[in-house]
Amino acid sequence: MFIALGVLIYAGIMLYNSYKEYKEVDDTNNEIISIYTENVSEDSTEDFSIDWESLLNINSEIVAWIRIPNTNVNYPIVQSDNNNQYLRRNIYGNYSYGGCIFVDSAIESPFNTGNTIIYGHNLNNGSMFSNLKKYKDEDYAATHKDIYIYLSNGEQKQYKVFAFSKVKENNYDIYNNSVDDLSAYYEIISKYNQLPLDENIDNTKPILTLSTCTNGNKQDRYVIQAYLVR
Repeated sequence: MFIALGVLIYAGIMLYNSYKEYKEVDDTNNEIISIYTENVSEDSTEDFSIDWESLLNINSEIVAWIRIPNTNVNYPIVQSDNNNQYLRRNIYGNYSYGGCIFVDSAIESPFNTGNTIIYGHNLNNGSMFSNLKKYKDEDYAATHKDIYIYLSNGEQKQYKVFAFSKVKENNYDIYNNSVDDLSAYYEIISKYNQLPLDENIDNTKPILTLSTCTNGNKQDRYVIQAYLVR
């Protein structure tokens, strides 16, 4: 009976700690959106604005903002000189179980290169990049194709999702951060892609690659890829 009671107490403590960690992630993300952005309509992209001056004063390593309409993906994007810096830190530099959405540190010119790779955690509360796993469903993918990237110079980029794959973390065919031949890279993507291929895709368009854990095998990753529209 004492052992059972001890197990229950331990489980209760773990659940409470988990609740606190997820609450911090949600509270911090909601705070960032509330303070540094303005959006008249949740589904609109045209009336979404960012207070870049204030945001960059908080953290100069913020390089962009990402939004996928009708999902929970609505976050600043950071880039450091290594890919561990923001795994468990928020944009304020404080510990956060959810970390940040971040660009691969090896990419020299994010969003102006052949393939920009962005990472984020797959959290059980539905935040960060947890929505990526839903793209395995063709209907979901078809109705959530648009990805918007906002840059500090006022530029807005729109991408269209065309590929979903489940790959290993060391799959450098997909995790290629220095794509020179886009046509060849599109062919590689098609080998792993689990979605119906759009035959009208222009294979000269730069790629946006979003990656997250599967929360199963530690080496497995869910990846969605999108091509630049404008």
